Amino acid sequence: MRVEHLNCAIMRSPFVGPLPAHALLIHTDEGLVLVDTGYGTADYADPKRRLGPVRALLRPEKDERHTALRQLEAAGYSAADVT
Repeated sequence: MRVEHLNCAIMRSPFVGPLPAHALLIHTDEGLVLVDTGYGTADYADPKRRLGPVRALLRPEKDERHTALRQLEAAGYSAADVT
C-alpha cells in the first residue's frame, strides 16, 4: 500500500495564509481509494452556485487542475480506477 498526498484546492482567505485542501490517494492491491476534501470540477465550473457565500470567505484559487479528477488524469488514471 502507498499513500499519496494531493492538494485539491488552495484557499486564500484574508484572515489566514494560504490553506490547502488535503486529499489522500491510497494505492492498494484492489485499486485506488480517494479520501477527498477538495473542490470538484462542478465547483470550479459554477462557484457562485456551488460554494455560495463561503467562497468570499475562503477565496479559492480558480484552477481546475487542483481537482482530484484532473490530478488523477494527469497521473494516467481515470475516475473509474477509484474504488
